[in-house]
Amino acid sequence: MGRPGISIAHYPIYLPEGLGYANRAFRDGHIETALSEYRRLSDLGSNPARAVLAFLYICGVVTGQPDPISAEAIASPAAKAGYAYGQYVLAWAYWQQGRHNLVPRLFMRAALKKRFPPAVVDLGRWNQYWRSGTDKGNRSIERLYWLAHRQGHVQGLRLLAQYYAQGRRGRVKQVLGIILLPIALFRVVFQHLRDPFAERGLFFVPNRQAPFLNSKTTGRSSSPSA
Repeated sequence: MGRPGISIAHYPIYLPEGLGYANRAFRDGHIETALSEYRRLSDLGSNPARAVLAFLYICGVVTGQPDPISAEAIASPAAKAGYAYGQYVLAWAYWQQGRHNLVPRLFMRAALKKRFPPAVVDLGRWNQYWRSGTDKGNRSIERLYWLAHRQGHVQGLRLLAQYYAQGRRGRVKQVLGIILLPIALFRVVFQHLRDPFAERGLFFVPNRQAPFLNSKTTGRSSSPSA
């Protein structure tokens, strides 16, 4: 009998449709079986399988520690083919390698050209990290978080509410952020409880405080930070 997704992973992961047995094995906590099947599908040219497998590498699931070099090798063909999830994972693999200048271009491709909501969220996060403080940068951050929210990603409203609550866009929006934040946090938690494998919930956490996988239900552990 399959276990609920929340018991498998402490953090969200997107499992695209069409990966059949591999996704079922992962959902049921049979991680070694899932990894083997993702590898097989990747070797056969499946871009969704490449993206998932590369994401598991940057999360430290495969080797116990984040492995951005392997993730880059696996995700690159999918990214070059224009597959948005592959571009998204490759961007984070570059980030883990310290190749930060390559990150925003990939997020922009996945976010704006392919309309991949998780990349819209992370393009907003990237802009907030590097461009906040200028009026142009602040407007860009605000637009991206609103866009992610309109596209259905649950983190869009949460990040926007936090951004407003910090007082970055004036007193009125600060009050609005304080009001919206509890609602936004509830939506994030509810999404992870309901379906931690959906695109609308995918959110990579670079500095995790817990292992990616729940070792009690999977028998595997991974590095608590990536």
